[in-house]
Amino acid sequence: MADAGISTASITSAYRLGFIPLYSARYDLVILKEYLEQFTSTVVYRYLGTSEACDRFFEVLGDYDISKMGEVIANI
Repeated sequence: MADAGISTASITSAYRLGFIPLYSARYDLVILKEYLEQFTSTVVYRYLGTSEACDRFFEVLGDYDISKMGEVIANI
């Protein structure tokens, strides 16, 4: 049995372990322009940016900063 290990907050919460964050990482979802107007992409974008259910999902996982979720950061 280990005294310490590296994991995510959601995993440690599931096992009722303590959690000390070591760093923060940003994750971006990239959708090519030619697919942006397709139904699936539109639904995903709207869900991430405006859905309370999506917000609650990430709250349950714990310790995720979702303040910029759904924000378009570049349009190239």
